[in-house]
Amino acid sequence: IGTEYNRMAENIETLIEKVYKMELAQKQAELEFLQMQINPHFLYNALDTISWKALGEGNTDVSEMSIALAELLRATIKKESFISLKEEMSTVKDYLYIQEQRFGDKISVDYQIDENLEDYQVPNFILQPLIENAIIHGLEPKVEKGKLLLRIKKQGEKLYFLIADDGVGMSEREIEILYEQCEENDTSKSIGIKNVYRRLILCYGENSRLYIKSKKNKGTEIRFSIPLQEKVKDSDAGMQSIKTVTTQVSGY
Repeated sequence: IGTEYNRMAENIETLIEKVYKMELAQKQAELEFLQMQINPHFLYNALDTISWKALGEGNTDVSEMSIALAELLRATIKKESFISLKEEMSTVKDYLYIQEQRFGDKISVDYQIDENLEDYQVPNFILQPLIENAIIHGLEPKVEKGKLLLRIKKQGEKLYFLIADDGVGMSEREIEILYEQCEENDTSKSIGIKNVYRRLILCYGENSRLYIKSKKNKGTEIRFSIPLQEKVKDSDAGMQSIKTVTTQVSGY
């Protein structure tokens, strides 16, 4: 009985520490956001004005780009920690639409997404940084045309994600450095992959990890999985986090 009691006490202590770290990281993110925040309503109104002016002059491309950029901006400042996969994919498509106008037909995108997944909850802004990384570091430096693949599938009680490109790729040493950066606590060196890597750990603990596979001049694959999660009420959100961490600690 004494041994079991000690084990439970250790688990509870670990749980409290993990919840505390999650809350601390959230506060840190909010502080960093406030430090860099400008009035978003000004930007919305400016982009709306540009959109209508462009439309009035018959320039539908500029109008649609302005709308996509406004929607992307809204997504970046959402306060919700979790959103539906449908909302997340809308953000991804807004971003890719803007890049499509920039690169033309240099980059083609292939979506392979299982049906009936749109209502599952995912961390807000979890895919866009990885898509952006694939374009900027993988496909943009490539001389020839490139391909980007986004695959999302449900298997068992998890969602599996794959972001792959056939760009310039990375060496084994470059991958090692990237993992080292992900483990660093220095937020001033934050990069897209590091942001996603650390948020997955904060949200899901050992239940989710980011895996990077790459080969020079062949391309890069980034994979991760998350537990299936239905939408919860705001009043239940804190308890949901505790339940998730409790599961990780106790193993039940």
